[in-house]
Amino acid sequence: MPDSDAGIADAYLNVKDVVPTFLELAGVPVPGRSFEGRSVAALEGRSWAPYLRKTVTQVYPADAMIVHELMGSRAVRQGEWKITDRGNGRWLLFNIVQDPGETRDLSAAEPEIRLG
Repeated sequence: MPDSDAGIADAYLNVKDVVPTFLELAGVPVPGRSFEGRSVAALEGRSWAPYLRKTVTQVYPADAMIVHELMGSRAVRQGEWKITDRGNGRWLLFNIVQDPGETRDLSAAEPEIRLG
């Protein structure tokens, strides 16, 4: 997080973290795996509360593998690399540290990273 309260943070945060964050900030326990006798999916995400309180500098460890899908677009992110299909079935590879705007597809230049 930047030294000042204004600016752009460099920590990765995800929309799935919003509910765990609000629950922690409100002092509400994370719901269990059932509701009214029915099984429900576990809540995903991590709370940003420690990050917002500036007791930690990141929410996810640098080597965490983060996978998501939204409206046909899907991606896997780990470390400085992100591979994504923006909904057209074509996978693109980006170094998100050097190219945070995801403007240079490195699939051809880094085939060993793209194919894992």
